[in-house]
Amino acid sequence: MSHAISLETIARQSVALRILILLFLLAGCQQQTPVNHSEDFAADDQPKAIDRLMDAQAARGAAVDATLYADHFDGSQLNSLGTAKLDLMLKDGGSLPISVWMAVPEDDKMQMRRLAVAAYLKEKGVPLDQIRFAAGPNPDTGSPAAKGLKDLDKLESDSTDSGNSSSPSSADPSAMAGGGGAAAGGQSPSH
Repeated sequence: MSHAISLETIARQSVALRILILLFLLAGCQQQTPVNHSEDFAADDQPKAIDRLMDAQAARGAAVDATLYADHFDGSQLNSLGTAKLDLMLKDGGSLPISVWMAVPEDDKMQMRRLAVAAYLKEKGVPLDQIRFAAGPNPDTGSPAAKGLKDLDKLESDSTDSGNSSSPSSADPSAMAGGGGAAAGGQSPSH
């Protein structure tokens, strides 16, 4: 009989334990605030961080270049490409005076183009005495090839010093396949 009491007690404890576990599970699964497990996407008309970054880079590039070409004009008047370039230059927030390089033919339209640029910038709040014009493309935006070519020789000499001696060197054209260099039984060029 004590054996039956013990099984009955175990059964009651088992039921009580199951009810207790069920209560803990139900209480633990309730959340106070709903959780969104998907990404939040901004509306298409909302500015995004990447858009602000690209706008800032475009503005900086336009301001550094600061050159208007014939493509920025329809005859002697600024076109939408020209006004967009000037807007980007102003958006960069650079200091005054503003320099505008005019890489356009120096013809009878040149003065009218300058006046169109000055009028547009004045309309945007730039005082006329703070606008500087220069002819040709901005010389500060390019770089001469001479330095790069000089460094190319250094790069080639570094690669032949540390490179594989069994492969032909690009510095010695006669060592190329079919070149008839000293390694191929021909004669080396004398310097």
